[in-house]
Amino acid sequence: MAIQTYSELKTAIFAWVDSSSGDFSGTTIDDLILMAHQRIGREVRCREMEADISATVSAGVVPLPADFVNLKYAYLNNEQPTKFLQKRTARFIYERYPHRDAAGRPGYVAREGTNFIFGPYPDSGTTYNMKGVYWRRMTLTTTLTFNEVFRVHPDLYLAASVAEAIPFVGQDARLQVWEAKYQQIRNDLLNEVNTEGYEGSEVEF
Repeated sequence: MAIQTYSELKTAIFAWVDSSSGDFSGTTIDDLILMAHQRIGREVRCREMEADISATVSAGVVPLPADFVNLKYAYLNNEQPTKFLQKRTARFIYERYPHRDAAGRPGYVAREGTNFIFGPYPDSGTTYNMKGVYWRRMTLTTTLTFNEVFRVHPDLYLAASVAEAIPFVGQDARLQVWEAKYQQIRNDLLNEVNTEGYEGSEVEF
């Protein structure tokens, strides 16, 4: 059957799991889908999770987008040719650039709390605009096609949800099958992203 909406996902889970062996209500399935959704958000990176970022550096920082998970790449569009910012930890930036006052054009970016910080600290005479792509946190609602990952990859949500459901209804012997299916789809998506844009390097989580 086609799985295009949240309701159809629930119906498919019912079809694949022997619900007679446990208290398997609609509310229970909602919880299991939520658990699968959270797992997908932690473990999967795919094109549908990408979003653009475009913001002006102010007081040395750029606020994180509300749905931010991780940064894919970023650059400052003030110079040609484009020079990409190197991703580092906040500790790296503070150790290398301990004086947090106007110093020059940034070459590094890191996340600190709810902001991006830069090293060296951006000079005050230039307006820097940060652009790039980040991995976003996907939404979960019970209405229709609830996010782009589900719309394009309903099999990922089905496999993850059934893998969550099977132990709940005491069918542990089938868990290996569905866990392997979930891992296969997950790895295929990660390989697509790695092949497309990372030149063989692994996606960062």
